[in-house]
Amino acid sequence: MQPTDTLSRPATPARGAAPSDAAVAGTEPAAERPRPLRLEVQTLRAIAVTLVVVYHLRPASLPGGYVGVDVFFVISGFLISGHLLREAESTGGVSLTGFWANRVRRILPAALATVAVVTVTASIALPRTAAAEVGRAAVWSALSAANWLFAAQSVDYQAQSPDASPFEHFWSLGVEEQFYLLWPLLVLGLALLARRRAALIRRWAPLPFGLVLVASLAYGVWLTASGSEAAYFITPTRMWELAAGGLLAALLGERRLPPAAAAVVQAGGVGAILTAAMVFTAATPMPGWAAALPVLGALAVIAGGDAPVLRRVWALRPVRFVGDVSYSLYLWHWPLLVFSRALTGHAPGRLQSAALVLGALGLAFLSYRFIEQPFRRARIRRPLRFVSAGLVAALVAASLGGALVLRDRIAADADAAAGRVVLTPSAGAPIGWPALDAAADRTWVRPQHVTVPEPAQAGNDIPFPRCTTGHLDPRSPVCVLGDPRGDVTVAFVGDSHAVMWSGAMDLLAKQEHWRLLTLMHNSCPFNLRPREMERSGHSNCTTAVRYGMEVLRSRHVRVVLTTGWRGDFPREVRGAADGYSSLWRTLQQEGMAVVALGDTPAPPSATGGTIPDCVAAHDPATCGRSRKAAESFQPDPLLRAAAETPGVGVLDPVDAFCGTTWCPGVIGNVLVYRDLNHITDTYARTTVPWLRRHLAPIVQQRLAGATS
Repeated sequence: MQPTDTLSRPATPARGAAPSDAAVAGTEPAAERPRPLRLEVQTLRAIAVTLVVVYHLRPASLPGGYVGVDVFFVISGFLISGHLLREAESTGGVSLTGFWANRVRRILPAALATVAVVTVTASIALPRTAAAEVGRAAVWSALSAANWLFAAQSVDYQAQSPDASPFEHFWSLGVEEQFYLLWPLLVLGLALLARRRAALIRRWAPLPFGLVLVASLAYGVWLTASGSEAAYFITPTRMWELAAGGLLAALLGERRLPPAAAAVVQAGGVGAILTAAMVFTAATPMPGWAAALPVLGALAVIAGGDAPVLRRVWALRPVRFVGDVSYSLYLWHWPLLVFSRALTGHAPGRLQSAALVLGALGLAFLSYRFIEQPFRRARIRRPLRFVSAGLVAALVAASLGGALVLRDRIAADADAAAGRVVLTPSAGAPIGWPALDAAADRTWVRPQHVTVPEPAQAGNDIPFPRCTTGHLDPRSPVCVLGDPRGDVTVAFVGDSHAVMWSGAMDLLAKQEHWRLLTLMHNSCPFNLRPREMERSGHSNCTTAVRYGMEVLRSRHVRVVLTTGWRGDFPREVRGAADGYSSLWRTLQQEGMAVVALGDTPAPPSATGGTIPDCVAAHDPATCGRSRKAAESFQPDPLLRAAAETPGVGVLDPVDAFCGTTWCPGVIGNVLVYRDLNHITDTYARTTVPWLRRHLAPIVQQRLAGATS
């Protein structure tokens, strides 16, 4: 989660705290000298990191455990604001270099050690392509900007693995470090406006702190309500949680509640945090209004101070230990989980989760004992030099990630150069689907053993990006492909699994002289039954489908060709099939014929991970899975609906991807899949002869039936 004062969550989805933020004695200003350890703050840290770890390992057990991040933000805002205000009151200003040097000392050593170890491990344990993605995230993490990277990626995030990056939890460190950059400037400006008068500094502080809180909260509520997934990660939507801690520090000062009231307030605060952790889910709009519950809970625990009634609980040795190592525990638990999933190919069970917790605690103790503590005890005699050294260390750690990206780029360029020479479709043996035989063993049909697209570029091999949109958009783009002057209008509708076929359908429609109208919408099957993500408020799919129905009616569509991902309704196959069937019958009653193209076989490779990752690391001939496993992976509700709906044409595409016993990841020098469930546009286009042989006649039959 966060630096020395907080934590974070993973995302997808997905998402440290130090034992005490009191400075170590040395040359620090008086406000930064050691202060008594606040047991309630240590307990909050222990609670927060425990919630996050449990959430990451067993999300079903604690679906809102990610609120531990919000708790850490409040702690950081409270402690840092208290430090700054005390320094401003005692000295009339703020030593920016001194403050930043202390932040460097507390945050960077353990964080950069994690970046270095994880980056080196990824370079050894992961395929080249996956390691490059880790390297890219390492650069942003080392430079304290990981939150902006993940915010940008979340915009196009389409049902991929939530633990793609072992640095995803560094987003919260980015938020905190950006807060540490800006907040002392605010307090320094306040001190200057107050003309360095201590009484005025404390009296005026709630105003700017409160303004930041209100502005950030309003923006966070608005952006979260808009459906932007980036709202979870970016600093402007999170600043209010840190400002809330700062406002409490300004208002509370050294005052303490009466013991009885403190105990009640603290118990209520812990209850609020635990309630959020148990009741909130991935569907809860965060960080909108809902975030107020864990934030207020954390504020209540801090405001209660040292309540004698609860002091014995706060002082328990296990609680103190977890609070002490919370920052390092946060840093290490997530990479361990990510690498475990990458190597085993599945989420950890109970025993594996217990082993991961023990491993994370062991690494956290070592990091705390041999990295955090020695640096915290170090004297800072020249703050500017200390800050400069921290920046250099961050650049060195970032260069490790950059090296992975560069390594992949060099290899990718070499593969691409070879591919451009020998893998053009017109030169040599036909590539892709024409090479598929019953044995499914013709990985290579050209002398050079390279693939198109090469693995590092597979994720970009997508046709017609302008003709699709995200799942929150209430309308699907309307595109005209194929033969625009064709006499027959065929509509092609569906989710991202329709998008991946659209390049091939465009070529087929040109050859058949169809005017191809597309209505494609990422993560939105052409089905009026709301899928789980829509019921949780994360899509507007049924609105988009109703809009699509109006388009079909107004454009004189004769045949509706549809496909969709079988994983759209993982636990609702029967209901999803009924939804398809009901919609199709409506289309038929309005004079439109329906043809269903089943989903592609499940692609995960026998070695685990994606096909591009497998091809980058192993013999491509081993990258695939048995046909039996591919066909039985998950029922396809679209095929079930087609079998149960009279008059609907249907084609199962499995024969275009599999031999009699094996479904390869590379066929005729072409990479078949670009990620966990989408085929490459290159491979799809090679299947046009197969589509013309098997799909076109079905469409023509429906056209003839509609005409008669």
